[in-house]
Amino acid sequence: VVAARKNLQAQIESEKRLEVLVENIKYLIEHQQLAGSDLLQPLAQLSSQVVSRLAAEQTYYDSLQDLKFAMGEWDENAPCED
Repeated sequence: VVAARKNLQAQIESEKRLEVLVENIKYLIEHQQLAGSDLLQPLAQLSSQVVSRLAAEQTYYDSLQDLKFAMGEWDENAPCED
């Protein structure tokens, strides 16, 4: 669970950095410092990072459920909590 949580946090931080990069590039494009096509690659990277973050979230919640099950605290209807 700890490793899954650390991985999730790393994915979240990476996504935030890419969001800042995209915003900075948009600003430069608006001020005619970069061509509009320069935004395509960072947007693709951001989309890929979102998918990676979602996969990390799923892995984290799966590991929480596995831990709860192993501890005998399994409740099929209860939502996962951090």
